[in-house]
Amino acid sequence: MMAGFHRLHTRMHCAVISLICLLPSTELYATDTLQIQVQAKQSEFDTSHDYFIGLLELALNKQTLLSGWTLSVQTDLMTQERALHQLKLNPSYAVYWAGTSRQRENNLQAIRIPLTKGLLGFRVSLAHKDNVEKLNLALSKEQFLKLVPCQAAQWPDTDILLKAGFNVVSSPVYEGLFKQLNTQRCDFFPRGVAEAESEYLARKESYPRVRLYKDTIIHYPFPMYFFVSQDKKRLAEALEQGLEKAIDDGSFDQFMRRHETTRHLFPLNNWLNARYLMLDNPTLPDDTVTTDERYWIQPPGNAEMIR
Repeated sequence: MMAGFHRLHTRMHCAVISLICLLPSTELYATDTLQIQVQAKQSEFDTSHDYFIGLLELALNKQTLLSGWTLSVQTDLMTQERALHQLKLNPSYAVYWAGTSRQRENNLQAIRIPLTKGLLGFRVSLAHKDNVEKLNLALSKEQFLKLVPCQAAQWPDTDILLKAGFNVVSSPVYEGLFKQLNTQRCDFFPRGVAEAESEYLARKESYPRVRLYKDTIIHYPFPMYFFVSQDKKRLAEALEQGLEKAIDDGSFDQFMRRHETTRHLFPLNNWLNARYLMLDNPTLPDDTVTTDERYWIQPPGNAEMIR
C-alpha cells in the first residue's frame, strides 16, 4: 500500500466551471478559445474551492487537446442540485466537481480519476463539544447508529448514511449544517478527512462549541470526480489526459502534499491508524474499481474495526 502513497493524486463538495466557446463548434479543438468561469465558493468558509481550481489548472496545463483558455470566478451561488441541472442542460456549463453516484454518472460524463484519491470517503467528524463523549462510547455499529449525523440533502453521503441505518438530519444549504451542529440538532457532521480540519479552523470563532473528532473514521468508497455533459467528449478526454500526465510525472502528488487543504495529511500514517466504522456505498456504480493504489488510498489492513 505504501508504494501507492508515493504516487498520490487526489464538499470541498462542488463547483461548476462554465466554458464559453468563442467558436461556433459544439466540440472543443486545439484552436478554440475558451473562457472558463469557476463558480463562487459555497460559502465564505469554503476552504476546498481553491484546491479544485488548482487541480483543474494543473490538468489543463498538462493536456495537449485544448488551448487558449482562461479562468475567472463567477459571483452567483448555486445549490448542488441546481448546478448539476445546469451542467446537464445548459451548454455553457461544462465542468463540475462532486462526489459521484450512479445517478450522476448516468446523467453526466465522469472523468473517473478520484480528485482526492478516495479521501472523501475517509470521514472524521465535527461534533458539538457535549457530544464528543457519545462518539467515544460508540464501540459497536449498533451503538453508532443511535447517533444522529447531519448532511446536505443533495449529497450522496445522505443516501449512504440512510441506507446504513442512520437517522440523518439534512439541510439544503451547506453553511446551515454547521449551524445545526452548533445548536445540537445533530450529534456529529461527518466530513472528508481532507476538508474537516480547514472547515473547523475557519469556523472556530463563529461556532466555539464545535470540536474536531478524529478518533473514529467512518469509511466508504466515495470518489470525487470532474464531470462534464455527455456531449463534451473532447473536454473529457483533455481532462483525463491532463490528470493522468500529472500522476505520471509526480506533479499530482506534489500538488496534494503542498496545497493547504491536504498538506496536513502527510505523512498518511499520522492519521490512517484510527478506529474505523466501515460502510457500503450502494450509490456507487457497479463497475467502479476502488482497489487500484494508483488512484485510491486504502484503510490499513490491521486497523481496529467497529462491528
